[in-house]
Amino acid sequence: MILIYVPEINERIKYIFTFIFEQILGISFRLTDCVIHFTKETSPKFSYSFSLVKNEIHYLACNLLFETDIKTQNLGEVLKDPFATAFFLLSRYEEYLPYQKDIHHRFSYKASSIKDKIDPLVPWIDTFAYKLFDQLKKSFPSLNYKARKFTYINTIDIDHAWLYKNKFWLKKCKALGKNILTFRWKDFHQQILVLSGLKSDPYYIYPYIQKLEIPTIYFISFGLGSQWDTNHNPKNSAYQKLIVQLYNQDYTTIGLHPSYFSNKDFTILKKEKLALEKLVKQKIIISRQHFIKLHLPETYNNLIRLNITADFSMGFQDHIGFRAGTCTPFYWFDLKNNQVTELKVYPFCVMDVTLKNYMQLSIEEAENKLLNLLHAVKKVNGTFISIFHNDSLSSHGQWRLWKNVYEKLISKANDFKVQS
Repeated sequence: MILIYVPEINERIKYIFTFIFEQILGISFRLTDCVIHFTKETSPKFSYSFSLVKNEIHYLACNLLFETDIKTQNLGEVLKDPFATAFFLLSRYEEYLPYQKDIHHRFSYKASSIKDKIDPLVPWIDTFAYKLFDQLKKSFPSLNYKARKFTYINTIDIDHAWLYKNKFWLKKCKALGKNILTFRWKDFHQQILVLSGLKSDPYYIYPYIQKLEIPTIYFISFGLGSQWDTNHNPKNSAYQKLIVQLYNQDYTTIGLHPSYFSNKDFTILKKEKLALEKLVKQKIIISRQHFIKLHLPETYNNLIRLNITADFSMGFQDHIGFRAGTCTPFYWFDLKNNQVTELKVYPFCVMDVTLKNYMQLSIEEAENKLLNLLHAVKKVNGTFISIFHNDSLSSHGQWRLWKNVYEKLISKANDFKVQS
């Protein structure tokens, strides 16, 4: 137990100290705004305030955690205060302020005001938490934290369940014709073999994932289709059979992968969730936004309205790293209402499309980046969450050899789990 003096106990203070001490370090704490009680206390303690109380370990506060509104912050002042910095990152404060949206109207790494000041490749809050513990331990040798274990969560987004199979004949004919007209004879030959049942569809990687025997979350696209939603029709019987099969198999959980336009239309989001629940005859409580279309606070408020309790959309689409500054799952803090919610956010730090398309890395460069991220998470025994798509694991077309990147990640993550 550690006692912390603050000049005012409020929602922001409780939120960030709970995250750092209880959820990362596993240390119980008490807050007090009574100077007399604080000075009399002989147990481990420190103050977080605008001035020193009396010869204690002291951390100088800026205004951020004592405000209730949302406004442009002086980043120089915020960055001098590690607790305010942690809150700024974790609450995604900058995403409530004006920023330059990308082509899909998303917040991006490029738009971040803090990216050049906080290394996105390091889980900054977790790293600070352990440094804070080391500082306190020097003055209070009896203080101990609860050791945690490195965790890896394997997640797969299914945007196209098959490349060739189980599509309407018109689409099959169009694909065949396109391969002929563009002289892609190898693809044409492969398509004929797949459609005739002589070869497995390249995107059908599900038995391969099952053989890995690692917990996996599949995020299912269940929208009706658009320019950006090219999944199989939810009424397709083969697609439905695949989803039920995945839902019932060992090591597997399924979640909703809301369609592109559901982000702006609650009715569409609700319809997709209810349809998927009807198919698997079970409540769906986890989600990841298609195209990482995460708009705060609207996206999370919509998920809460539909009783989604866990979201896996927190990460950059255009850069690897830690969008919220942490590799520890956390409860979303609603800045508009200035309160913590029951929606748990699971931040991912790497996505296949990010490595290949946005960052344009080679296979070797991608492997090195992944290993560095893994070491950064292992250093604080946090949770490493990756996003791959079934097509990126197919070794087909543009994804040839990228399966090797995935397998190196799995191998190293398994090594780290054994070491924990």
